[in-house]
Amino acid sequence: MKRIIIILSIIIVFTGCLKDKNLKTDDITYIPIQLNDGWKINTATAQIFDMRIFNEVMSLVYSNDDLVLIRSLVIVKNGELVAEAYPRTQFDRTAPRHLWSVTKSFMSMLTGIAYDQGYIRSVSDLVFSYIPEYLQYTYPQLAPLTIEECLTMRSGIDYSNDGQEEEDLLAMVPNDLTQYILNRPMKYLPGKIADYKNSDPQLLVKVISNATKTDFVEFAEQNLFKPLGITNYYWSRNKDNTPYGGFGLFLTPRDMAKTGQMLLDNGVWNNQRILSEEWINKATSSKTNIRGFDYGYYFWIDVKQNIFWAWGARGQFVFVIPDKELIVVITSEQFAGNDLGTSIEEATFLVDKIIESIREY
Repeated sequence: MKRIIIILSIIIVFTGCLKDKNLKTDDITYIPIQLNDGWKINTATAQIFDMRIFNEVMSLVYSNDDLVLIRSLVIVKNGELVAEAYPRTQFDRTAPRHLWSVTKSFMSMLTGIAYDQGYIRSVSDLVFSYIPEYLQYTYPQLAPLTIEECLTMRSGIDYSNDGQEEEDLLAMVPNDLTQYILNRPMKYLPGKIADYKNSDPQLLVKVISNATKTDFVEFAEQNLFKPLGITNYYWSRNKDNTPYGGFGLFLTPRDMAKTGQMLLDNGVWNNQRILSEEWINKATSSKTNIRGFDYGYYFWIDVKQNIFWAWGARGQFVFVIPDKELIVVITSEQFAGNDLGTSIEEATFLVDKIIESIREY
């Protein structure tokens, strides 16, 4: 009850602020600037977009009445950065922000890299074949758990992502987050039911770390971030020094777009192979259904429109639209302890408008 009152109070105060003061700048700007961060810039906006529709998109992004919580919109077309809007502050261009569950899609990519490099033999492998020291801490029913079942949220572990409940759970972790998760009760048998939760990607942090015999974030640095030219990031850790696999990553919007472009280009960035096309095809193909959406290996999928995306709490998104050679990144205002943010419906509305605005050559 106390948490509900706090959330309602935040909403009331926030709404009051909107009435008294504009949160967004009056200067609508979207022409990208050169930062020498690996992006090729294209400023010929009118040649790429129908400006009537495109200006409608930007008006919404900068509105103090609609989509008010958006902090950034980055658009990449044909491998070129063609628009970037930061309606709150230009500092959002270079300030890493919390991606929340977009982190899970990075877990998919890093699992794929470990697979490509032979550290993980197959997604059918048992999780405990990589972390045998933890088998003593869990239930016999969990012993057959596979890597793919973790990648598709089908571990069956009873674990809740709900705000304060997860905070309480993590606060009780004594010395080993992996052990704590494996001590959680079983809700279903492994592989039976997809149940969205942070425990499953968290187990893969330990799997990858053990398989590669290196710190997980160091593995990410050498095999994903460094090849992408990403240096301005942060990956938070539990008090036992274990990186959070479900929600720990902080990145800038332009670097989020880099990962989307690498995926769009079948695993290649700047002529360097980072991730196999085989893995990307697996990860972005429907394996189950969660919240009414098709779901792959920590990616959400619209099969009909051939779109896949990473999705983080409170409105953090990386959309990949292969048929249009298009990447759309959206980040949003974040309030600790509640789900205020840009909704999936609002985000997909913007993406659909951007797609509609693209000129056909």
